[in-house]
Amino acid sequence: MEKILNYLKKASKVIWGFIVKFKTCFIVTVLIQGLLIAAVLNEGLNEQQMKGMILSIPLYFSCILIGSLIGEAVRKFTKPENVYTSGVIDTLKTKLFWIFGPQLIGGIIGLLAAIGLNS
Repeated sequence: MEKILNYLKKASKVIWGFIVKFKTCFIVTVLIQGLLIAAVLNEGLNEQQMKGMILSIPLYFSCILIGSLIGEAVRKFTKPENVYTSGVIDTLKTKLFWIFGPQLIGGIIGLLAAIGLNS
């Protein structure tokens, strides 16, 4: 029993470390997944279609997460050292893009891939 508890503690530390390291990817993934679920609930689907959508949530979540992680890798590789802008608003837009932009683009591409796989 003690071995199982130690294993679970180690596993939770690894998972939590992954979530903390890639928190922006998880935020983007949860936002896209929430928007997708809200859109599905507003469609007025019948019971069988709704079951199909609920069963495909893990596929969508994993594809969006993988896309966001790829976007994070692209962001780390291409993020500029210095940004020159003409004002405060330009600086804010540029900073926000480099915080969320590549992950969001990757997440949307992952969503499109999941839709293609689910069809």
